[in-house]
Amino acid sequence: MTREQGNGDLVQQYLMRLRASLPARDAEMIVAEAEDHLLETVHAGLAAGLTEREAQEAAISAFGSLTAVVRAHRARQFRSAALAGDLGTAALKLSWLVLLAVGLTGVLDLVMEFSVGADFVTGVDTTAAAAQCRHLLAEYPYAAHNCAQATILGGGSGHLIACIYAGLFGLLFLEGYVGLRYLQRHRGRPGWQVLPAGFFPAAAVVVFGLLAAGLSWRTGVIAADGDGPGGLLTGAVVAMAVVAFYAKRLRSYRCR
Repeated sequence: MTREQGNGDLVQQYLMRLRASLPARDAEMIVAEAEDHLLETVHAGLAAGLTEREAQEAAISAFGSLTAVVRAHRARQFRSAALAGDLGTAALKLSWLVLLAVGLTGVLDLVMEFSVGADFVTGVDTTAAAAQCRHLLAEYPYAAHNCAQATILGGGSGHLIACIYAGLFGLLFLEGYVGLRYLQRHRGRPGWQVLPAGFFPAAAVVVFGLLAAGLSWRTGVIAADGDGPGGLLTGAVVAMAVVAFYAKRLRSYRCR
């Protein structure tokens, strides 16, 4: 069937009104899809013995009114935008949660360093070249009495500084997240729009569960090599605590 045979007045009028009702960026694609569908339906109606006008009316009726088609398109657009917004919000929340967990790990490392010893926390290689050893001893003239102690202190301070920076960035991300949620509530959006309420607890359990498993495995490897596993051990403990917290929240969502 040629386009001229299938393009009856009713179909063309419908397509023209549909194009005018849609956003310009989406109109051509949607109208082309609608045209293909309508022409196929018209062709099937003609093959079934309908007149051309009857086939066109039946095709348009089956496809849906202009109002219904435009509403469905807008609903799809809203759902796509809402899904992107939900995923972005979840990623922001997960980011500050991970960063604050790293910051908390640094605090626990500091506590362990004073209570157990720096060599248990850092897990650094204490063998250093003579020049590096002199440099490290110059940095810690009072706290370190030999190269091994200076290396441990240097590794521990670097680890602690990294954790502090992570915690500070986590607080910054948290502030941005709180501001975003405030704007969302102010606009009448108290929770997730598309994603289920249990999505984030499930994502947190997966992410922190993987972190806990990886850190636990690495802690065992370092301990077997005779190095200090404390820095990774505290990270594994913090990750497990987050997993336990969100696993409990996930179960509460499933019980509703």
